[in-house]
Amino acid sequence: MTAWTPRVAAAVPKGAETKQEAAAEKAAVRKVLGRFVSAWNRDDMSALVQLFLPDGSFVSATGASATTRGDIKRLLTEERDRIFKGTTLTKTIHSIF
Repeated sequence: MTAWTPRVAAAVPKGAETKQEAAAEKAAVRKVLGRFVSAWNRDDMSALVQLFLPDGSFVSATGASATTRGDIKRLLTEERDRIFKGTTLTKTIHSIF
């Protein structure tokens, strides 16, 4: 599986994207977020961590941070087994810029 990362909106000159490109990127973001939620709810940290680039970084809801897939997996597993034990994640996307 290859990792996917969205372009940062600020890195794209205003007006450089077509509406079709913007819609495709928003759909891709929604898909990745859906995969994150699904992997969390299946307790599949291996699938979840594959959504990050090998040198990616993550800041959890508790404020803890990790870099690299290995560290991200350890953090997510630890938090899933402790503070978020038995939780179910849901997603509500209000907007994507």
